[in-house]
Amino acid sequence: LIAPSSTVLAVLLMAVSIENYPAKTTRLYCLHQRVTSVLQGGAASATASLVDLCASLGVTSLELTVLQALGIVQGTAGKARLPAGARVFVGGSRVPAALRDALRTRVCPQVYVNYGSQEVWRIASTYPDDPEPGLESVGRVFPWVELEIVDAEGRRLPEGEVGEVRV
Repeated sequence: LIAPSSTVLAVLLMAVSIENYPAKTTRLYCLHQRVTSVLQGGAASATASLVDLCASLGVTSLELTVLQALGIVQGTAGKARLPAGARVFVGGSRVPAALRDALRTRVCPQVYVNYGSQEVWRIASTYPDDPEPGLESVGRVFPWVELEIVDAEGRRLPEGEVGEVRV
Protein backbone atom coordinates (compact mmCIF):
# COMPACT_ATOMS: atom_id res chain seq x y z
CA LEU A 1 0.00 0.00 0.00
CA ILE A 2 1.07 3.57 -0.65
CA ALA A 3 -0.73 5.72 1.88
CA PRO A 4 -0.50 9.47 2.43
CA SER A 5 0.54 10.69 5.87
CA SER A 6 -2.78 12.41 6.65
CA THR A 7 -6.23 10.90 7.02
CA VAL A 8 -7.12 8.49 4.20
CA LEU A 9 -10.39 9.23 2.40
CA ALA A 10 -10.52 6.18 0.12
CA VAL A 11 -8.59 3.11 -1.04
CA LEU A 12 -7.98 2.54 -4.78
CA LEU A 13 -6.79 -0.62 -6.52
CA MET A 14 -5.85 -0.34 -10.20
CA ALA A 15 -5.33 -3.79 -11.66
CA VAL A 16 -2.71 -2.53 -14.13
CA SER A 17 1.05 -2.23 -13.94
CA ILE A 18 2.50 0.84 -12.26
CA GLU A 19 4.55 1.39 -15.45
CA ASN A 20 1.31 2.21 -17.29
CA TYR A 21 1.25 6.01 -17.77
CA PRO A 22 -2.40 6.60 -16.77
CA ALA A 23 -1.81 4.37 -13.72
CA LYS A 24 1.16 6.49 -12.66
CA THR A 25 -0.85 9.67 -13.07
CA THR A 26 -3.82 8.29 -11.16
CA ARG A 27 -1.66 7.04 -8.30
CA LEU A 28 0.06 10.43 -7.94
CA TYR A 29 -3.33 12.12 -8.00
CA CYS A 30 -4.49 9.68 -5.30
CA LEU A 31 -1.63 10.69 -3.03
CA HIS A 32 -2.47 14.34 -3.55
CA GLN A 33 -6.15 13.70 -2.71
CA ARG A 34 -5.41 11.56 0.39
CA VAL A 35 -6.44 8.30 -1.30
CA THR A 36 -4.51 5.14 -0.53
CA SER A 37 -3.31 3.32 -3.64
CA VAL A 38 -2.93 -0.47 -3.43
CA LEU A 39 0.07 -1.83 -5.34
CA GLN A 40 -0.19 -5.51 -6.24
CA GLY A 41 2.78 -7.78 -5.71
CA GLY A 42 4.35 -9.72 -8.58
CA ALA A 43 3.67 -9.30 -12.29
CA ALA A 44 -0.10 -9.51 -11.90
CA SER A 45 -2.45 -11.06 -9.39
CA ALA A 46 -5.05 -13.51 -10.63
CA THR A 47 -8.25 -11.64 -11.42
CA ALA A 48 -10.31 -14.17 -9.46
CA SER A 49 -8.53 -13.10 -6.25
CA LEU A 50 -8.98 -9.35 -6.80
CA VAL A 51 -12.38 -9.31 -5.10
CA ASP A 52 -10.94 -11.07 -2.03
CA LEU A 53 -7.97 -8.68 -1.99
CA CYS A 54 -10.30 -5.69 -2.22
CA ALA A 55 -12.47 -7.02 0.60
CA SER A 56 -9.49 -7.68 2.87
CA LEU A 57 -7.94 -4.22 2.29
CA GLY A 58 -11.16 -2.22 2.37
CA VAL A 59 -10.81 -1.06 -1.23
CA THR A 60 -13.41 1.57 -2.09
CA SER A 61 -12.57 1.99 -5.81
CA LEU A 62 -11.45 -0.73 -8.21
CA GLU A 63 -10.25 0.19 -11.72
CA LEU A 64 -10.30 -2.61 -14.32
CA THR A 65 -9.85 -3.25 -18.00
CA VAL A 66 -12.69 -4.99 -19.82
CA LEU A 67 -10.81 -8.32 -19.83
CA GLN A 68 -10.12 -8.07 -16.08
CA ALA A 69 -13.80 -7.31 -15.45
CA LEU A 70 -14.80 -10.34 -17.52
CA GLY A 71 -12.35 -12.51 -15.56
CA ILE A 72 -13.78 -11.31 -12.26
CA VAL A 73 -17.36 -11.97 -13.37
CA GLN A 74 -16.43 -15.49 -14.49
CA GLY A 75 -14.49 -16.18 -11.28
CA THR A 76 -16.91 -14.78 -8.69
CA ALA A 77 -20.12 -16.72 -9.14
CA GLY A 78 -21.44 -17.16 -5.59
CA LYS A 79 -18.26 -15.74 -4.02
CA ALA A 80 -17.47 -12.57 -2.08
CA ARG A 81 -18.60 -9.15 -3.24
CA LEU A 82 -16.78 -5.86 -2.83
CA PRO A 83 -17.38 -4.01 0.44
CA ALA A 84 -20.56 -1.91 0.70
CA GLY A 85 -20.10 1.51 -0.87
CA ALA A 86 -17.27 0.38 -3.16
CA ARG A 87 -17.22 1.39 -6.83
CA VAL A 88 -15.92 -0.38 -9.93
CA PHE A 89 -14.60 1.60 -12.89
CA VAL A 90 -14.16 -0.29 -16.17
CA GLY A 91 -12.64 1.21 -19.27
CA GLY A 92 -10.17 1.16 -22.07
CA SER A 93 -12.58 -0.19 -24.68
CA ARG A 94 -16.26 -0.98 -25.20
CA VAL A 95 -17.95 -2.38 -22.09
CA PRO A 96 -21.05 -4.35 -23.12
CA ALA A 97 -24.24 -3.81 -21.10
CA ALA A 98 -24.31 -7.54 -20.24
CA LEU A 99 -20.88 -7.27 -18.60
CA ARG A 100 -21.93 -4.16 -16.67
CA ASP A 101 -25.06 -5.96 -15.46
CA ALA A 102 -23.05 -9.05 -14.42
CA LEU A 103 -20.59 -6.86 -12.48
CA ARG A 104 -23.44 -5.06 -10.73
CA THR A 105 -25.14 -8.35 -9.83
CA ARG A 106 -22.11 -10.43 -8.80
CA VAL A 107 -19.43 -7.98 -7.65
CA CYS A 108 -20.59 -4.44 -6.87
CA PRO A 109 -23.79 -2.47 -7.54
CA GLN A 110 -21.88 0.72 -8.44
CA VAL A 111 -20.24 0.11 -11.85
CA TYR A 112 -19.09 2.96 -14.06
CA VAL A 113 -17.54 3.08 -17.52
CA ASN A 114 -14.59 5.26 -18.51
CA TYR A 115 -13.61 5.64 -22.13
CA GLY A 116 -10.29 6.95 -23.37
CA SER A 117 -6.88 6.13 -24.77
CA GLN A 118 -3.21 6.40 -23.86
CA GLU A 119 -2.94 9.64 -25.86
CA VAL A 120 -6.01 11.38 -24.41
CA TRP A 121 -6.57 9.29 -21.27
CA ARG A 122 -10.17 9.94 -20.26
CA ILE A 123 -12.64 11.22 -22.81
CA ALA A 124 -16.01 10.29 -21.28
CA SER A 125 -17.41 8.58 -18.20
CA THR A 126 -20.70 7.34 -16.76
CA TYR A 127 -19.45 8.44 -13.30
CA PRO A 128 -20.87 9.94 -11.06
CA ASP A 129 -24.18 8.90 -12.56
CA ASP A 130 -25.32 6.33 -15.07
CA PRO A 131 -28.92 7.39 -15.74
CA GLU A 132 -29.59 4.56 -18.20
CA PRO A 133 -27.34 1.66 -17.12
CA GLY A 134 -28.72 -0.71 -19.77
CA LEU A 135 -27.46 1.42 -22.66
CA GLU A 136 -24.22 0.68 -24.53
CA SER A 137 -22.98 4.17 -23.63
CA VAL A 138 -19.53 5.41 -22.68
CA GLY A 139 -21.12 8.22 -20.70
CA ARG A 140 -20.87 11.98 -20.89
CA VAL A 141 -17.89 13.72 -22.48
CA PHE A 142 -15.66 15.52 -19.98
CA PRO A 143 -15.91 19.33 -20.20
CA TRP A 144 -12.26 19.75 -21.26
CA VAL A 145 -12.63 17.37 -24.22
CA GLU A 146 -13.65 18.51 -27.69
CA LEU A 147 -15.41 15.60 -29.37
CA GLU A 148 -17.37 15.31 -32.60
CA ILE A 149 -18.70 12.62 -34.93
CA VAL A 150 -17.37 12.94 -38.49
CA ASP A 151 -17.85 11.17 -41.82
CA ALA A 152 -15.10 9.42 -43.83
CA GLU A 153 -13.98 12.80 -45.23
CA GLY A 154 -13.70 14.37 -41.76
CA ARG A 155 -16.85 16.51 -42.00
CA ARG A 156 -18.88 16.93 -38.82
CA LEU A 157 -22.15 14.95 -38.83
CA PRO A 158 -25.46 16.07 -37.32
CA GLU A 159 -26.59 14.63 -33.98
CA GLY A 160 -27.81 11.02 -34.19
CA GLU A 161 -25.75 10.11 -37.26
CA VAL A 162 -23.23 7.25 -37.24
CA GLY A 163 -19.59 8.01 -38.02
CA GLU A 164 -16.06 8.17 -36.62
CA VAL A 165 -15.24 9.78 -33.26
CA ARG A 166 -12.77 12.67 -33.47
CA VAL A 167 -11.31 13.97 -30.22
